[in-house]
Amino acid sequence: MYLPQYTSKHGAPRDVAVIAFAQVQINFLQFCFAHKLITAMRAMSAVSALGVATATSFIAVDYRCTDPSTGCNGGCYQWEGDEVFFYNCMQDRSPVVMSIMKTLVILPLSSGVQGCSELGFVPLTQSPDGSPIPGGSSAPDGCYGGAGSRVSFGATDQKWFWDTTLASGFNPPVDCPQWQAENPQCFDHLAALV
Repeated sequence: MYLPQYTSKHGAPRDVAVIAFAQVQINFLQFCFAHKLITAMRAMSAVSALGVATATSFIAVDYRCTDPSTGCNGGCYQWEGDEVFFYNCMQDRSPVVMSIMKTLVILPLSSGVQGCSELGFVPLTQSPDGSPIPGGSSAPDGCYGGAGSRVSFGATDQKWFWDTTLASGFNPPVDCPQWQAENPQCFDHLAALV
């Protein structure tokens, strides 16, 4: 690398030392990043070689109701895997999410956050007419892939949930099959056929 030789009024190279020091700092930062990347890649390949799954669980709640013990009404989705699953499969795609989670917050359980049931959200067990939900409950949520669903759902109150979502236009016999047809990458098809 060519560095021009500038000197101060005392004859000492001024800018060269500053430029050289900055280059050393850049090289050091590049080395640190590369070292972290290589370490992470080695860890991932070791995990892959051992066949060990390293999934993380997440929850999605509306910012206005993160703690049902406060008396708020809301819902909570929980899933295992990537955070992006919810963005790619649920947000702006699920009529339920669009109805009751307008100020969505996604939190990883690895950060000490509790799961939906530990927070006080309860899986749905009844359809709007009072009949049992197919599969027995919304954990896992059969609307999003039947037995192959990747998400479980809980609400603070079943009556509130059905009143709110139905009023917003949610129609489970139509919306659930439509979501599955439009989002086949978002659930396990083999399990859904069982």
